[in-house]
Amino acid sequence: MSNFFYGFVFSRESRSVKVEVDRLRDIKLFQDLDLDLLEYLSDSLVTEFVYMGETVVEHGEEGNKFYIIVRGQKY
Repeated sequence: MSNFFYGFVFSRESRSVKVEVDRLRDIKLFQDLDLDLLEYLSDSLVTEFVYMGETVVEHGEEGNKFYIIVRGQKY
């Protein structure tokens, strides 16, 4: 069984998340992508679990990932 939250489908233990295509389309950056590309993107996303207080990225730091925060908050 899985949990569902506005286009995000969580595994039973909430350690992995599947982002549905319609949810990606709601993100302005992705709204003009065609369906095939959105499906590819949805299938390619990887879940990364971060503990409270753990730093994910520092301001000004060069990055190589794109984050969609599903639960929690940014500071």
